[in-house]
Amino acid sequence: MKTVMYVLAVVMLSFVCNMDVQAQSKKDVKTRTKQLIKEGWKVEGTTTIQAALARIEGQRGSKEILVGSSYGSKKMNLAKAKARNNAINEYAEYGKSMVKGRINTELADINEEEVDNLVEGFERMVVRELEGEISVPELVLYRGENGNYDVQCFYLVDETRAARVRANAMKKALEEADIAHEYGNKISNFVKEGFDNAK
Repeated sequence: MKTVMYVLAVVMLSFVCNMDVQAQSKKDVKTRTKQLIKEGWKVEGTTTIQAALARIEGQRGSKEILVGSSYGSKKMNLAKAKARNNAINEYAEYGKSMVKGRINTELADINEEEVDNLVEGFERMVVRELEGEISVPELVLYRGENGNYDVQCFYLVDETRAARVRANAMKKALEEADIAHEYGNKISNFVKEGFDNAK
């Protein structure tokens, strides 16, 4: 009987915690929506900012959210292309700093030039790999004055695909840096571990 009560208590606690997370998420979406509207952002398409943000937030558990920005473009299509590139570059930069930190912490016997070559190669490969993964934004926000457009594009990337992008990028960077035979598996494993722990 005690076991049954314990299981019921755990189930109820997880349900209450899940409701708290959902309530916090809804509050965050409302707050963010108000801020965006105050800043003059409008949504491209027929949805509302709040509905689009809520939909994106609802997928956060299985997706990674990438946001890219572009400011002062004369044409909307150019602004969106720049925002897409910004999202890819921001993601690659985040990955680069994660990889560099993990290598510096775990492998003291790799010289600085090898680390820099590996990290730069990783960043370049992530950009290349992501090019095919994100194309259509889930949400486009824009504002414009005097024929200049500011744009924010929100993209969703499946976590499994994102992990595959990072793994492929690391494999290619290791081959390019010509240290794969000596450190390849060790670096790949602790970098993967680092990204998993960062979630």
